[in-house]
Amino acid sequence: MVDPLVQAVVSEGYKNVGVIATKATINSSIYRNKIKSLNQKVKVNQLATPLLAPMIEEGFYNGNISRSVIESYLDHPDLKDIDALLLACTHYPLIRKEINEYYDGKVTILDSTDVVKEEVKRILTEEDLLCTKRFGQDCFYVSDYTSSFEETARNFYGEDLNLEADSRFDLTKTLFDLLITILVVWFNFKSISQLFVCPDMYVYIKQESQTESKSTRTSILQ
Repeated sequence: MVDPLVQAVVSEGYKNVGVIATKATINSSIYRNKIKSLNQKVKVNQLATPLLAPMIEEGFYNGNISRSVIESYLDHPDLKDIDALLLACTHYPLIRKEINEYYDGKVTILDSTDVVKEEVKRILTEEDLLCTKRFGQDCFYVSDYTSSFEETARNFYGEDLNLEADSRFDLTKTLFDLLITILVVWFNFKSISQLFVCPDMYVYIKQESQTESKSTRTSILQ
C-alpha cells in the first residue's frame, strides 16, 4: 500500500503533499521518509486523523456527522495549500467523495484502492498470472465476525459477502496464550512448586518454610 502511493506522488510531480492517517502511521513517518528518499524537494505535511476510521466502521459517513469531522480535520493549518492528499488508511476510500467535495476538485485525492489495484494488475500481467474471469464464490475469513464489520465490508466490496470467522487468526486467543506463558515463567521464578491450569482459573500451590514445620497455602486467581 505504501510504495505504490509514494511512487504515484513522485511520478506525478506533486510539490506540496498532505498525508492523513491513523496516529500510528503518522508517528512512524513512513510516507514522509519514503517520499523524501525519492525526492527531497517534495513538501510532506502529515496529520493524524484518529476519529475517521472508527467513524467509518460504525457507518457514519456520507452524512452530517462525517462532514463535520472531515471538515474539522481538513481545515487544519498543516494541510493548507496542498496540491495532493494521500488517504493513507484502508478505511478512507469510503469518504473520498466527501473529501473531494470539501476541496471542490482543487486538490488531487490519492487513495490506496486505485493505486494498489493498478499496481497489482501490472504485476500480475507481467507475470502472466492475471485472471479475467471469475470462478466460484469469494470467501473472506475474519478473526472476529460482527454485523457492523460485514456492513462496512459490503460497502467496500459493492455486493454481498460470505464472511467466516476463523479462530486461527484470533488475536485474543493468541494474547491469552501469551499471558499464560508469562504467568508460568513468573511463578517459576517465584519458587512455585506446582502450577495447575484450569479452563476458568489458575491454581498454584506454594510451599512455604516456617520455623518448625511447613504449611501449604493455596491461592486461587480468577
